Amino acid sequence: MIAFRLNGQATTYDGDPAVSLLSYLRNDRHLTAAKDGCSGQAACGACLVELNGKACLACSTPMSKVTDGDVVTLEGLPETLRRTLGMAFVNRGAVQCGFCTPGFLMRAKVLLQTNPNPTREEVVKAVRPHLCRCTGYVKLVDAILDAATLLPEGNIPEPDDNPRLGSGWPKYGGYERAVGTRPFVNDIDAPGMAHGAIVFSEHPRARVLAIHTDEAADMPGVVRILTADDIPGERVLGLYAKDWPVYIKVGEVTRYIGDALACVVAETEAEARAAAACVKVDYEVLTPLLDMEEAETSPIHIHENGNILLDKTIRRGEPVDEALVRCAFTAEATYRTQAVEHAFIEPEATLAVPEAGGVRLYVQSQGIWHDKTDIAALLHVPTPKVTVTLADSGGVGLAAPQVGVLRRLVVIEVEEDHPIFLINPEIIYEAGEQEGPEGCLSIPGRSGIVRRPMKVTVRATGRDGKAFEMTGEGLLARAFCHEIDHLDGKLYTDIAISMEDK
Repeated sequence: MIAFRLNGQATTYDGDPAVSLLSYLRNDRHLTAAKDGCSGQAACGACLVELNGKACLACSTPMSKVTDGDVVTLEGLPETLRRTLGMAFVNRGAVQCGFCTPGFLMRAKVLLQTNPNPTREEVVKAVRPHLCRCTGYVKLVDAILDAATLLPEGNIPEPDDNPRLGSGWPKYGGYERAVGTRPFVNDIDAPGMAHGAIVFSEHPRARVLAIHTDEAADMPGVVRILTADDIPGERVLGLYAKDWPVYIKVGEVTRYIGDALACVVAETEAEARAAAACVKVDYEVLTPLLDMEEAETSPIHIHENGNILLDKTIRRGEPVDEALVRCAFTAEATYRTQAVEHAFIEPEATLAVPEAGGVRLYVQSQGIWHDKTDIAALLHVPTPKVTVTLADSGGVGLAAPQVGVLRRLVVIEVEEDHPIFLINPEIIYEAGEQEGPEGCLSIPGRSGIVRRPMKVTVRATGRDGKAFEMTGEGLLARAFCHEIDHLDGKLYTDIAISMEDK
């Protein structure tokens, strides 16, 4: 048995001492501020906690190392300290998706308790082990320096609730993201939840001869192992073409390292992963196709009718040839770059909950309409039996055309857990004026100052089919205008006074 203190409380642990501290915190204690961004590689910093007064990467720290120790997570910080750190990040715009931010806050806490007045260079050195793809590191460093100034004063910074041209407006839900209380999909815990672990192809191109699941099926906690033969509906899906097998069948050829072969369902994540590692696959390894240009003439076909997925020409402006004639100088060259990963560190995850003869899915994708239709086809159930809920993405509204649904429908959530559904909305009254920043999920990485009415009344139909009118002021008025503009094919960039990178 391992005895230690967790957030000031005496605690014991009698499980596997090799289990990571992060797994214990998240799975046993349901403390989810510390995030799993790199699966135990100690590479991203999102899981940072405090152990015996020092920074500790929980993902690579086994429980055996916490014996007689003192573990502090973001949830265990005094409220004033947590609030000051969180609001310092919010006010500096150092929070976007928020997945990495709790790790930065814990880093700031550990740094400032030993060095309450750090230089910029010292802060930069301290945050070097952390990854953030959204905000850029300048704002993060600025936020920690702000916190160093604010903490001795004992004043919790609050956002400006009356922003003006040239001033910032705090991100909606920014504080909740900063302190880790707004859950990502991987943070959601449903009663009786089982866990799935995928068995991936080990070869870029190989014929699957057999998938042996007997050993894995007998392991503790395993509920079921699913393969291509268990799919009741369409197995091959895709956004542009139906060319992506959900699972590769025995006898078929894989096309990349990571093609899915099977899924182990178990009572816990650890049991699912352990069993997945015991699924054995027999391959006939084949020569892979590795060059994009060779693919045009290669006898190795990725797609049924060749290797060209789409051939599409987009024309905008005047003809290129005519423009080049007027150029004083022209140059031709072939440029090659490496493949670029989108670089998110949030784990790809989905929660599926059985519901009324169908299923409700909680996803992190913005293509929820495509998710809905593909899952319905895969399960061979009517589309209305599949409900897809987009987990928080940082906005206050979403228009149906943004997710591929050509309907005059918007959803707005200015007040948490109180979404507003507007079908066929129209603005019938405007009053006053406000100027402030706007961003959009359709234009990531940019924001602009936009002039909107201060007060707006809309007429729309609700989910119950009844017409209603609703008046909004401030942020709600801005959200009404922004989302209804989407329905009319307009973006905020068309009327922005100025634009800047986030």
